[in-house]
Amino acid sequence: MTRWLFLFLFAVAERIRRKSKISLAAYIKSPKFLRMGSRCAILSGCMIDAPGPSMLVLGNQVSLNRNVYLGAFGKSFEVGDRTQFNRNAYVDGRGSVRIGRDVLIGPYAKLISYQHRFSDIDRPMIDQGIDLAEIVVEDDVWIGAGAVVLAGVTIGHGSIVGAGAVVTRSCPPVFDPRRRSRANHWHAGAIAGNCGAITLTQGTNSLSSTKGIGAVLS
Repeated sequence: MTRWLFLFLFAVAERIRRKSKISLAAYIKSPKFLRMGSRCAILSGCMIDAPGPSMLVLGNQVSLNRNVYLGAFGKSFEVGDRTQFNRNAYVDGRGSVRIGRDVLIGPYAKLISYQHRFSDIDRPMIDQGIDLAEIVVEDDVWIGAGAVVLAGVTIGHGSIVGAGAVVTRSCPPVFDPRRRSRANHWHAGAIAGNCGAITLTQGTNSLSSTKGIGAVLS
């Protein structure tokens, strides 16, 4: 009852001060470690696990659709203005996460900023601990439904990660603001998904497609 009352007071205060909407069916652990911009939306079923001491920062007009999970266990967790998390997106930030402006994160997409160690074959992996590495998603990125972005990856400005892709290495920026174009900037494997990988070729407007099931960027 005390937790619900605290959430109610926090939601009312954010609605008055910043015109943000927080569902009372959401769960926010330690709202004092959540800093929100104006006109944000947190819908029912969302879980924001921000135990502190670091802040989870949401920019202006950030939207969390139903059942989104954000876990802010690392040194920093920042989300830029107008970024949208679709239903059931999952972000584990124990290795820190920085997400830029105007990012689209599709339903059931996952960003996981840690991985289990497995180098010692004489010990169970559960006993070897974990490695932490920051995930960075730059501005104007679209991460498709069910895609997985792993620890240490940077997704460059303007990249598109197709539905179901598993991203294990960084993608350089695709978008060239001087040319207002995506295709004229060299980028290999920025777009990948269940039906194959697509490569954008430098200096041309052509797309070359590599067929494959469950494409993996590695």
